[in-house]
Amino acid sequence: MARVEQDREDLLREATRLLPRGEFLLAGRGEGVFVGFRPQGGPSFYFGPDEVYQFNAAGQLRRAYLQGALYKAQGGQLVRMVRRRTPQQTQLLSRVLSREETESLLERMYAALEQLRRGIEQGTASLRAELPQGSQLPQQVLAWLKQHPRPVVAASARALYPK
Repeated sequence: MARVEQDREDLLREATRLLPRGEFLLAGRGEGVFVGFRPQGGPSFYFGPDEVYQFNAAGQLRRAYLQGALYKAQGGQLVRMVRRRTPQQTQLLSRVLSREETESLLERMYAALEQLRRGIEQGTASLRAELPQGSQLPQQVLAWLKQHPRPVVAASARALYPK
């Protein structure tokens, strides 16, 4: 685990495993929203550098990053993981979220995803860039969001791979 963290890289250029991928600009939001799909179909949504939601191919939440903490799915529950640094080492402290904490995180996620869905539907979300060009990313994102309006927590943080 790195002792020094840096801001997220330029996802449009660096997230080569996510295709298609692109960035939306939403009215009323200062930062763009990056969306990319893994080869197996699980999308990742980056609402800025400190609000990220990643899903598996079944449309279930497998990981989230919020306010400096990593949340990972484990047995259908979310585990919060934070780094504690000392001059000698970095420790990863983890604990299972309570039902109330999980619901709060999921509600925040639902609100962010719903804002993106409405923006695409109403034309207030503009596609700033997409790779590959002409991939129909807005239609794919909208279809995924309509198919998974309230995603649940996955059994595992791993992406599901078809056999």
